[in-house]
Amino acid sequence: MNRPYTMSEEDFYKLESVRDSIDLVQLLSGEVTRPHSVSPQLYSSFLDLMKDEISTLIQSAKTELSMR
Repeated sequence: MNRPYTMSEEDFYKLESVRDSIDLVQLLSGEVTRPHSVSPQLYSSFLDLMKDEISTLIQSAKTELSMR
């Protein structure tokens, strides 16, 4: 398999963490029995955290590509 970039082990685990966090929020959203159990502020904080993690991973991939 031809890979256009490589990823450090740390970045790989960050990416797995983002995936697992998204799965958790999706499960929590589906299990809510009361309306508004998960506040908009909680969703906002979660999305902000995921944005930061994904931005870090993208920057790492850019750095790897530019080193070639």
